[in-house]
Amino acid sequence: MNTFNKPHKQHRALPLALFLAILGLLVLVFPSLAQVGEGGKGTCQDSKLCGPDLVVDYYYDDQCNLHIVITNIGMAPVTIGGSGNPNVVGLIHADGTMGWLGMGNNPVILGSGQSHEIFISANYAATLIGLVVDPDNNLNESNENNNSTGVTPCQPDLVIEGTMGSDCLLAITITNIGWQSTQIGGGNTWRVENIILNNPSSPPPNALNIAELPVTLGAGESLTSGLNFPVKAFGDMITLEVFAVNGESNTANNTFTFTVPPECQCCLGDADQDGDADWQDLSLIRQHILGIAPLPPEVWPFMDINQDGNITTFDIVLIRKQDCFCDKGDVDFDGDVDEDDIQAIQNHILGITPLSQEALERADVVTTTAGAVTVADIAQIRKYILGLISTLC
Repeated sequence: MNTFNKPHKQHRALPLALFLAILGLLVLVFPSLAQVGEGGKGTCQDSKLCGPDLVVDYYYDDQCNLHIVITNIGMAPVTIGGSGNPNVVGLIHADGTMGWLGMGNNPVILGSGQSHEIFISANYAATLIGLVVDPDNNLNESNENNNSTGVTPCQPDLVIEGTMGSDCLLAITITNIGWQSTQIGGGNTWRVENIILNNPSSPPPNALNIAELPVTLGAGESLTSGLNFPVKAFGDMITLEVFAVNGESNTANNTFTFTVPPECQCCLGDADQDGDADWQDLSLIRQHILGIAPLPPEVWPFMDINQDGNITTFDIVLIRKQDCFCDKGDVDFDGDVDEDDIQAIQNHILGITPLSQEALERADVVTTTAGAVTVADIAQIRKYILGLISTLC
C-alpha cells in the first residue's frame, strides 16, 4: 500500500502549536488583546490612556457670532452636557471673570473624532478672551492639558511682507489674518523706510498707495502689489509698514523688515543718489549745512548718520568712516577731489614727490590699469572734477 501522499498528523500539529505560542506571547505583551467584549470587539483596559480627550476651538461667522467647536480626539466616547457634566465650556472674560456654558437637559454623546458646535452671539463673544472645555474636570479624559484656547476678537488684522530680487523691484503683500474683512487702498496704505526712489515723478517713500481703488480683504485674503521701477536701499535692510485700519485687533505686527540684495544697496550719505557715497556727496552735504543748496527732504534721514535730528559736519565724518564710502581721487587727504590732487599725482609720475601707499590706492581709479598710477587715472579724475562722470569707484 502506497502511503506517500497521505497527510501526516504531526505535520498538522506543528503549525497549531506555533500559533498558540505566538498568541500567548502577544497576550503577555499586549494584555488588552485578551479582553474580548460583546461581538468580539477588543476593549482597552487602561481607561486613562484609552479614554476620551476633548479639545476646544472656535470660528466666527460673517456677523461675528462665535461658534465654539468641541471635538473628541480620544479613543472612547464621552457624554457632554446633562446632569453629569452641566458646565460644558468655561468662558473667560477680558476682566478675568469666568462664565459657564451648559447644554441644559440635552446631553450629547461624542464618539471618537466627532465634534459638536455651540453658538454665542456677537455681543457676548466680544467680551471673551479664552475658552475651557470641561472646566470642572468631571470627565475622565486621557489628557487634561489641551482643554483650553485663547480667543482673538472678531476684527481685521493686517500683516505686511516684502521681497526684492536682483532686479531691485519691490513687491509687497498685505494679508488680513484677522476674522473680519476690511478695506485697504484708495489712499495711503503702506510706507517704506530706508529706500530711495530712482524715479523723479514718483511720490516720496513715506506713503505709497497699493491700489488705486479700495480693495476689500476678507479673513485670510491677501493682496500683492509694489513698485514697477527699481529702487535702491540705504544699507542692507528695508522696513515696510502697513497703516492700521479702524478696529484692527493687533497693530504690533504691522511692520516687516527684510534683507536687500547687495546689488540694490547704496551707501548712507549718497546725497546725489547715484549709488555710492563719495566726495561729491560730501560737497552737496556741506552746501546743505551752509544753506547754499538744501537737499531734498526725502534724503535727509539718510544724511543724518548719528540720528540726532540734524545734518552736521559730524555726519560727514561718520559718512567717510563707512566701508562703502568711495575715497578715490583725494590723494592729498584734504577731504575733496580737485586740481591739487591731480598735481600730486603728476609729481608722483614724474618722480618729483612719491605718493604714500594709501595715496596710491586712492589715485588708482582706472580699472584697466589697476595696480599702476598713470596719466589715464589723471584723465579720469579730471572728468570727475568737471562733472562728466558721477563716481570714481
